[in-house]
Amino acid sequence: MHFDKKWLPFGLALVLRISVPNTMIAQLIFGLVGIFYASYFSIQSFRNLRFRIVGIDLLVTLVALGSLLIGEPWEAASVTFLYVFGKHLESRALYKTQTELKSLIDSMPTTVVGADGMSYTIDEVFPGMNIKVVAWKCYSGGW
Repeated sequence: MHFDKKWLPFGLALVLRISVPNTMIAQLIFGLVGIFYASYFSIQSFRNLRFRIVGIDLLVTLVALGSLLIGEPWEAASVTFLYVFGKHLESRALYKTQTELKSLIDSMPTTVVGADGMSYTIDEVFPGMNIKVVAWKCYSGGW
């Protein structure tokens, strides 16, 4: 697994949160980290608002702005980071699902054996045709 640089700002903010949570520089960095992660989705969420589309992106943006306005920049940083991280996990899961489905479809047999012992392509099979069920290569998905 490679290191993605977009996770570095939150790592820095987390170290600051643990070591010196209430200093002015730490608060400023928390706010900047929140803005950094919000930049991944906030602009599009406001564009969607013009078309009366209210999604989770807009809600997370409003939560981040609200937490900055009430003086809780750490909350803005953590909410936006967790949202971006959740989207990342969702896209990875979708990619793995698509890859596994493609592998399963690619391993699908292209011929069947009829009750008469002859081999037929899938296109030659018709409803009501008797076919033999024979042992076939099992799918094992890399779990």
